[in-house]
Amino acid sequence: MNKTKTIKTKVSKNYQTYVPAKVQETLALAPGEKLEWKINDKGEVYLKKAKTPLEVLESLRGKGKGLYDEYGGVDEWLRKERESWND
Repeated sequence: MNKTKTIKTKVSKNYQTYVPAKVQETLALAPGEKLEWKINDKGEVYLKKAKTPLEVLESLRGKGKGLYDEYGGVDEWLRKERESWND
């Protein structure tokens, strides 16, 4: 069973708040890093550390493996695709 901890913060007149130390530690946050807020249709808000562009790219590594196998591989697919441009 997952344990959930509730931490309250105050919103300033400029709609700013601080990130509690426990959240900073849990997310391994450093100054300048971005946070991602998700809101579902129940009005629940989830917060997580946003991925850097490099982390997003790395998460895609290998996702296309085998995608062109039915065409004889990427090189064969590209060859046939380029030939079709001349039609």
